[in-house]
Amino acid sequence: MRFAGRAPERRAKKAYFAALDALRTGHADPEQAAKLGRMLAEASTRSARAVLGHLMRVMEAATRVTGHGPVVPPPPAPLESAVATTTLAWAPEQGDPMERLEWPLEWLRTRGYIISKGFNLRWHAPRSAAVDPATAPPAALLELLSTK
Repeated sequence: MRFAGRAPERRAKKAYFAALDALRTGHADPEQAAKLGRMLAEASTRSARAVLGHLMRVMEAATRVTGHGPVVPPPPAPLESAVATTTLAWAPEQGDPMERLEWPLEWLRTRGYIISKGFNLRWHAPRSAAVDPATAPPAALLELLSTK
């Protein structure tokens, strides 16, 4: 998502981290869920409503599915490397793919899933899985696979 100012971006990042934290802990912070609900109600574009609605569903599912246990438990030790697999062909005009991973990598680093310094991220784009970005569903495009 693109933002006109820093405040909406900070709010969106906090909501994103709160949704991932719900997966990590197995329960959603009620205050963060309420803030996300207000952001969703205030969203003015369809794409913003879709993204924020997805984060809300992640929070709800993490609580409902896990029985108050983590959906994404931390690894025994922080990962030193990972492979990012994309199902879409990446064109240069789409910008730097690392920009799309900035928030996920920060969350993984601050929660102890990956090492802080020297983390190695490799890209993998299988030819058989490539699809047209114009027709791809608005689902998660990247999957991190641990490779210790």
